[in-house]
Amino acid sequence: MSTDHPYTWDDVRSRPADDLAVGDTWVNPGTGAAYLVGKDGRVSGAGIAHAMPMEGVAWTVTARKGKRITARSQTGATLTGEFPAGHRVLIVTEEARAGA
Repeated sequence: MSTDHPYTWDDVRSRPADDLAVGDTWVNPGTGAAYLVGKDGRVSGAGIAHAMPMEGVAWTVTARKGKRITARSQTGATLTGEFPAGHRVLIVTEEARAGA
């Protein structure tokens, strides 16, 4: 999987999926991605020998009704659905969105 988005581990925070609002972006890390989450939600890549780059797909919320969201990826794919209760996502910070 390639990194087709401009975000790094420093750009995201682990937050409840329920916090997603229209215009928010989250990154779904690629299969096998390893990362650590601090108490404040800061995220850093982890790996056996070195920190892994943040590969994966970035999704932006285009609509929300209750728990049901519609999002579009940086590749143009669209999805509509609900996250399971208690699910967390890697939400892109305001600072990173402003610079993207």
